[in-house]
Amino acid sequence: MQGEDKYLQCQAWDCQAYRPEGVRQSDLGTPLLEEVFVPLELDSSAVVPGFRGVELAEDAASVRSGKLRIWELLKRTKAEPMLRQMVILAWGGYGKTTLLKHVAHTYGTRQQGRYKVPQKIPVLLVLRKYRDLLTQENAPNLADLITLHHIPALPTDEELKLPTNWAQDSLRKGEVVVMLDGFDEVEKAKRPALAKWLNEQMRRYRNSVFILTSRPKAYREKDAGDRLEMTTPIWVRDFN
Repeated sequence: MQGEDKYLQCQAWDCQAYRPEGVRQSDLGTPLLEEVFVPLELDSSAVVPGFRGVELAEDAASVRSGKLRIWELLKRTKAEPMLRQMVILAWGGYGKTTLLKHVAHTYGTRQQGRYKVPQKIPVLLVLRKYRDLLTQENAPNLADLITLHHIPALPTDEELKLPTNWAQDSLRKGEVVVMLDGFDEVEKAKRPALAKWLNEQMRRYRNSVFILTSRPKAYREKDAGDRLEMTTPIWVRDFN
């Protein structure tokens, strides 16, 4: 198996079991993500003015209602640069983490074709695991974070070998979907430094797709100088 194929498999393995955040695990076992995932409806009505939302969904009813699925948004990232920097906003328990795991698992198992979306390399980073590292003075750039910290932490049955500069080259070519989970789970005092780091990485690797999740309050309570430069806010709609 080639290095990149092996990476995709390992990232998928890391997401295939459903482990809800903050919930005690059952003695009956852990279900698979695909068994419990419920597609979330996303609200595009909060998108910045000038965005051509009408082109996003093939179903006209979805456009009028503002209801979108994540794959409709990802399908448009090449044509719509502002969709390469999305923040998904919702309160706790709305499935933000599970949504990112679904995206990572789908790409990792090369099942994205069912949504008519080109293959990308998924990278799912849980921000609370790296908050101290990324808010220090000499924080690693995103490529080094993936190479030195993310990849070694993935589950694997053998050594995962990738070409030199694989992460850097893939990010620059726009081949990566970088998913950053839980901005709100980083303590308030460290969020400005983390926002600065994220802004730098999005400018450096502007061709790749960045998806951040956060509770609304944590994302909004920032001074102007510490503001995250995510271009497209997306809300998770209430469950019916």
